[in-house]
Amino acid sequence: MGHIYYNGDIITLSENEYPEGVYEKNGIIEYVGEISEIKKICDDKDEWVDLCGKTLCPAFIDPHSHITSLANTLRLCNLSKANCFDDIKNILEDFKLKRNIKKGEWIIGFGYDNNFLIEKKHPDKTVLDFFNENPVLITHTSGHMGVANSMALNIFSIDENSENPEGGVIGRFENSKEPNGYLEETAFINVSKNIPEPNFDEKVKLFKEAEKIYIQNGILTAQEGFATYSEADLLYKLSNDNLIDIDVVMYADMKNNSDITEKYNDILKKYKNNLKLGGYKIFLDGSPQGKTAFMKEPYKDSGDYRGYPVYNDYKVVEFFDKAVEENIQILGHSNGDGACQQFLDCYEKSVENKGEKDIRPVLIHGQLLGIDQLEKVKKLHVIPSYFVSHVYYWGDIHKMNFGIDRARNISPIKSTTDKNILFTMHTDTPVIMPNFIEEIWCAVNRITKNGEVLGESQRIDVYNALKGVTINAAYQYFEEDKKGSIEKGKYADFIVIDKNILKVDKRDIKNINVIKTIKRGSVLFDRNIQFDEQH
Repeated sequence: MGHIYYNGDIITLSENEYPEGVYEKNGIIEYVGEISEIKKICDDKDEWVDLCGKTLCPAFIDPHSHITSLANTLRLCNLSKANCFDDIKNILEDFKLKRNIKKGEWIIGFGYDNNFLIEKKHPDKTVLDFFNENPVLITHTSGHMGVANSMALNIFSIDENSENPEGGVIGRFENSKEPNGYLEETAFINVSKNIPEPNFDEKVKLFKEAEKIYIQNGILTAQEGFATYSEADLLYKLSNDNLIDIDVVMYADMKNNSDITEKYNDILKKYKNNLKLGGYKIFLDGSPQGKTAFMKEPYKDSGDYRGYPVYNDYKVVEFFDKAVEENIQILGHSNGDGACQQFLDCYEKSVENKGEKDIRPVLIHGQLLGIDQLEKVKKLHVIPSYFVSHVYYWGDIHKMNFGIDRARNISPIKSTTDKNILFTMHTDTPVIMPNFIEEIWCAVNRITKNGEVLGESQRIDVYNALKGVTINAAYQYFEEDKKGSIEKGKYADFIVIDKNILKVDKRDIKNINVIKTIKRGSVLFDRNIQFDEQH
């Protein structure tokens, strides 16, 4: 059975905008245009879907997030509402009691932000040692750093003799070698691997809860942006058991798990039961709000401190050489302009070494990507994927960390479009929820939490912002022939929203709601029906 969508605004993101109707058959778009023509080709079994004045547009495509990490955080203690150290302790204590966590078992929290705590700093182990019978680890909202209590540090074998790992820092008390519990970048990431994981059945349950969040936000293609064997094995098993409803593209941890591309070669660059292995992922620096992003010039009021890179140039060229040689896409986490320069210079060197191939390398985040670096971005056919919501969530912090001149040009998206460079936009979930309507609002308004406009000259129009999470994102995934716009021959992946995002006041965009999410003609989410009734 097919479906004919009519009686509403239809945003196609193609030459044929606002057609009278769209005809879908067996999950494929058969016709876009006049109702009179649709009547000639449809049959009696096809269903007419009255949009009742609502708006139909392409489903959202997520250019970068971590769907399994979101799943994992759903079992953790949510610290995003903590305003001070005492809040952190109280929320963790309440979590311990509600979950009946016993002596010796882990207490794990996620989502605190030192920038918004009254103390304006990270807690240390003396705060978390309130829990003296349980190992405790809490993760910063960026996912790049965290804090452990004394019991956890002992389990991690971190003491005064421990050295900082490459690309990371073990925090210490002033004028002492004693660890204070703060762990940054690789120092944090390395120990996080030691946290006990839930069993498989619990992982499946958590994944389905996370997937539901994506679907309710109108996203039908999601990303697993950093897959170790733990994430890859889970997703592959879910795929084999037909337990993934949306499309998921995963990227292998290139440093420690690059052979995932060999083990799961059957899904490399192609889908199997909604799962595809897209390529590799590397990290080149850290977080701008955490002041670990690698900068060309020092942070404001921080002496000569510029953050730091994860790798030297030789290693980064080695990563790019492998990707180009294997003709496999690579994503590079690069926040500071120093890291962005390393990405561009090292990729350019690899192109010289191995020749240019259409691997569509993606520069992830690009918060401080310099306007002067965009010419090289264009020359090398690099796709910048911007985390534009940073303007709202941390724009006020960036002004303090970088000064107004640098802060106003974070996510230089208008300068990017002015140079006709294809870009995408993402939310880096679970850093924030995968809400692309909010992301579009951020891109066109650039308003901070304090209500200030940050970088008016970098605002873009709504149409281009919408392309950043639809057709441009489809191109990033080499899927522009199947997804991202409403055109004949493409998948019938749609969302219905309650207002036309191109016609409302741009300040009201964030109040738009996803009413339905439709994959290949099947409704996966209807706001008027309880989600569990649909599955």
